[in-house]
Amino acid sequence: MWVFLLVFLLVTAVWGTYLSYRLIRPLGLSPGWTLFLRLLMYLPMLIPMVYMLRRALDNAFLNQVLEVVVLTSLAYYSFLLGLSIFRDLAVGVSYLLGRLLHNKYLDFFGSSRVLRSSCLTIIGASTLMLFLGLYNALGMPAVKAVEVPIKELHPSLDGFQIVQLTDIHVDDLKREKLIREISAAVDVISPDLTVITGDLVDGQVETCAHLLEPFRDLPDNTFLITGNHEYYSGFDSWMDHFRTFHFRILLDQHELIRHQEARILIAGVTDPASENSFPDRPRGVEVAAKDAPPADFKILLAHQPGEIHDAEKFGFDLQLSGHTHGGQFFPWNYLVDLFHPYVRGLNRHGNMWIYVSQGTGFWGPPIRLGTRSEITLLTLKRED
Repeated sequence: MWVFLLVFLLVTAVWGTYLSYRLIRPLGLSPGWTLFLRLLMYLPMLIPMVYMLRRALDNAFLNQVLEVVVLTSLAYYSFLLGLSIFRDLAVGVSYLLGRLLHNKYLDFFGSSRVLRSSCLTIIGASTLMLFLGLYNALGMPAVKAVEVPIKELHPSLDGFQIVQLTDIHVDDLKREKLIREISAAVDVISPDLTVITGDLVDGQVETCAHLLEPFRDLPDNTFLITGNHEYYSGFDSWMDHFRTFHFRILLDQHELIRHQEARILIAGVTDPASENSFPDRPRGVEVAAKDAPPADFKILLAHQPGEIHDAEKFGFDLQLSGHTHGGQFFPWNYLVDLFHPYVRGLNRHGNMWIYVSQGTGFWGPPIRLGTRSEITLLTLKRED
């Protein structure tokens, strides 16, 4: 935690310094306003302090207001940063071209007048992006239909439907109405199988359990695995609570189910974050698939896409994952590809498929820009 805190402070300090010099200074405002706005660029450094303050406050409403303000401001600063970097890259390219081509007119893009106009444009565009992101994140997730073509698929599984929910991150900012709408949408679809691939919760049982009550209406064939946030939120308490539902929980385990004449193996792995909480407990695809019986189709539920390499070794046909949120909002939706083998959508990996959902909810800032929350409806189709 201390290492994370130090890295966070260092990154936000560099972040604030960059915006101070490249976004605020070129505006040419009075010394007083310039100093005030430049100091505002360092506000993200105070986020850890605000979270500690929230723990000391015994006021639920004030806590929520603080969290919303802090998290949305973090997204706003992300927009400012991303657009400023993009602008400066364009200015840098035009400068180099001007020198190479001996064209003095290309230096126009680096002039103080154009720089000031671009700063005002960045601030205005970031404000618009903030409101669009809020609108996109707080709405009902869309049902996203995906066909998965499988060669030599068992005839009984042609048209087999799976609903995937993931990364809902239920906390004290989520509304029970949203959980009820998600549950109702699954009921309307009436899939053959429902899976929740981790990060269902992001808060303590005492404050968030009541929000999950609508999920008691999910189908009986609902399988649940853990994500990293279950281990940050009181793993044992949540597992005890989940067992009061009819979820079929897979903690590095597998289960064989039947659909008409076909046998389906469903294995679920715990998130790598479990190694910090339970260092002596074996985990992974090998553990989950150990002594698995023969099956006509094999599905791996893994919160993080990185399990795909082991999944292929053990002959799975389909892996369902989440965790990435597709990057959730600009500019992180372009950087998340650096950290995961697959980030979004249906991807072919060797002889198997992996589907990475962008998430049914959101984490942190209630912002989605460049991504969309989804209730994923996957349909297996026999490929001739």
